[in-house]
Amino acid sequence: MKKPDKSSQPRYEPRGYGVIRDYVESIAMAIILALLFRMFLLEAFVIPTGSMAPTLHGRHMDVECSQCGFQYQTGASSENSDTRADQRSEIIETACPLCRFSMSLDKASQPNQRSFMGDRILVSKFSYSVSQPKRWQVIVFKFPGNAKQNYIKRLVGLPGERIKIKGGDIYVVPPEESDREAFQIVRKPANKLLAMLQLVHDSNYVPASLEKVGWPRRWRPWAPDGESAAGVWTTKSNQSGYHTAGKTDQICFLRYRHLVPDRKDWDAIERGFAADSHADSQPDAESLDSLRQQFAERFSSEKAAGQLITDYYAYNHGSVAKTHFDGDVLVDERPTGFHWVGDLAAEFEVEVKGNEGKLLLDLVEGGTHFQCAIDIKTGRAILSRRDKAGKSGVFTDGAGWLEKNPIGRTKITKQGSYRLRFSNIDDELLLWVNNRLISFQGPTTYETETVLTPHWQEEDPGDLAPVGIGTRSLALHVKRMKVFRDVYYVALDGVPRYAMDYLEENTPDHVRSQLADYKNWEQNPFFKQRREQVIPGPGSLALGPDEFLPMGDNSPESSDGRMWPFTDADQKHTVPRRLLIGQAMFVYWPHSWRLKTGSSGQSLPVGPNFKQMRLIK
Repeated sequence: MKKPDKSSQPRYEPRGYGVIRDYVESIAMAIILALLFRMFLLEAFVIPTGSMAPTLHGRHMDVECSQCGFQYQTGASSENSDTRADQRSEIIETACPLCRFSMSLDKASQPNQRSFMGDRILVSKFSYSVSQPKRWQVIVFKFPGNAKQNYIKRLVGLPGERIKIKGGDIYVVPPEESDREAFQIVRKPANKLLAMLQLVHDSNYVPASLEKVGWPRRWRPWAPDGESAAGVWTTKSNQSGYHTAGKTDQICFLRYRHLVPDRKDWDAIERGFAADSHADSQPDAESLDSLRQQFAERFSSEKAAGQLITDYYAYNHGSVAKTHFDGDVLVDERPTGFHWVGDLAAEFEVEVKGNEGKLLLDLVEGGTHFQCAIDIKTGRAILSRRDKAGKSGVFTDGAGWLEKNPIGRTKITKQGSYRLRFSNIDDELLLWVNNRLISFQGPTTYETETVLTPHWQEEDPGDLAPVGIGTRSLALHVKRMKVFRDVYYVALDGVPRYAMDYLEENTPDHVRSQLADYKNWEQNPFFKQRREQVIPGPGSLALGPDEFLPMGDNSPESSDGRMWPFTDADQKHTVPRRLLIGQAMFVYWPHSWRLKTGSSGQSLPVGPNFKQMRLIK
């Protein structure tokens, strides 16, 4: 066989101009591909502000409470370098969302108490080329008032809808029913609901200092129909959980009271400690006795303790220092939490120690009890609702299907450890067992005629104790308890901060007193006005055929469709389709922790923060 003539084969000649041209072409092609990728597929953005907190973080503090040990975030958008000089301020103090302890920041010697940049996210620009935008997605778009500025919000209103906000919830009239006034509440899918929940309480984070001074526990035994709850539930401390032997046929609950110390309480507690405010400090004996007596007198009435759960955002709370033009430093506290939130969820880690009996979960809104009863022998879960007058209600899907007691099947049929989650949000009950959503035979949604008002009565604390877990003839150990609230959308149009202008006196102390005045809740104009708030003003907002309404998860601090237009009369409350950039998909680079390198506070970044890398829901 004749060998091929090598001289006839093509051969690459590494001439000087050829190599340079190859490199230039390769680099140019890489740049073109990167630009095409950025233009049509994915683009990276940095979140500058906290309008989507806690789902996404802008510039913020990431700190650990020195009292209870809970790690949380506080917004610091005012420290951004591009903030106007007359609006710039420094965050010098934060407040824990669980125990409300206000902690001064030591930025000089603690590098991780300085502010971090916002989350870096990836945005899919291809999503809306192949599919329609969907409600509750997190979207990035060009701000209608300045197309050079990018905004990130959650998509709430869709084309052709009429929309309003009432009682913190979203109501719409679909396009096909635009000629009617039949507004329907919009419900979040289960995965979005979980992503948007705000933590109110976690029994694993209870300051030891509160127990030392006799601050009352948030979970207390309670039995209906005037029966005694004494001795049914026992515990040595909040951290070790609660036990019940299940030796009686009596129904008995552990019910949550929102007993949150405020700044004045913490100041008094700090003064009573000999060394400092940390949990391992030893208080002066005389001061400790005085504090115990003070709190015992204050909470002497079992039924009078606690207040309503509100739209409190630790992300918005804290103290800021602002330098005045004459050199003076002004310190201002940012208040938060002025609206009652009745849409709640609870999570429990339980150990079932019996083979029969009932495990009960209970949530209250507007005096109505929404209950789930799980029969341990069969695993059946039965839902019910009973209003403040004791009348049973029905569940409906809005299309005519009525069900008094929807039934679901669970795997809680024997002794063992289980994680339970029960929610009453957007007029819908949902149950999870070991993070699995339980299906029910029949609808678990219901209808209410109006926005509810909190309710209390002598024989039933109602909204004063809105979360409960109970048993009947069942031995149970509750290891951990959490309480969550839903996002509460502030409704008033043109008020970018807290909607308090309808109050005669709008100080935080006054609002707190109204929330705690349980005997007058239903007659209080504070809650009457809540029922009347809508967007925009007295009517509803009509979206055009190609318009979307975006809103932030951090509603009190979000500049979104509720506040537009600012000055331009032609600017609308909505975003046209042409200004949509894409769907936010992934937090690919949260802030890095800092490693202290010297006594003067120098620091170096220490790798990526893997724990905060996540899909955006």
